[in-house]
Amino acid sequence: MTELRKRFMRDMSISNFSNNTIRNYTEAVSKLARHYQKCPSQITEEEIRDFLKVVLDENKS
Repeated sequence: MTELRKRFMRDMSISNFSNNTIRNYTEAVSKLARHYQKCPSQITEEEIRDFLKVVLDENKS
């Protein structure tokens, strides 16, 4: 597990997120990273918006 993922999960845990939410959010970030084939810390806000549009379009079909 990468340090970034550990910090992300730790921060959500500290914020009292449920285990299910932590798992879902972590999987969503993983999917984002796979989509762009780069570390989430290197993904821009614009790329996140574009990715969200793709996800929304996939869920409509």
